[in-house]
Amino acid sequence: MRFFNFAPEQKPLFYPYSVQEERIMYFNKESVIDLKKSGLSVREISKKTGISKSTVGRWLQEADKVIVSHCPVCGKEITYTRGHRPKKFCSDACCMKWWREHNEVKAKRYLHTCEHCGKPFKSMKKYQRFCCRECYLDEVCGK
Repeated sequence: MRFFNFAPEQKPLFYPYSVQEERIMYFNKESVIDLKKSGLSVREISKKTGISKSTVGRWLQEADKVIVSHCPVCGKEITYTRGHRPKKFCSDACCMKWWREHNEVKAKRYLHTCEHCGKPFKSMKKYQRFCCRECYLDEVCGK
């Protein structure tokens, strides 16, 4: 960045950076977070620092992300925003890989007896009554 020296009687046509950028350079994210921890609201921080409310809010939202755990497949750090459901995997690819390897966890099955034919069957549903669609239609519709 170049620094411009102007004579006192000269008024520049443009400045090298705006007043907003100068304030952002003086007040960094850490100082804004400290002001929030001291109990000030976003509006009060904005007035005190001269930084826009949207910038202050974005900085505080970024600071609110915390590291919860590590991905069980690849070991990457997983971050989430407070108030949201914690993630278990870092990506969809890791999620699919884990479920392919741990199929027995997914396949929790219940043992039932069909109400129509009396044949035993396994189901993912806890309260399933019939083993197949044909038995269901025979029982309900009387075919």
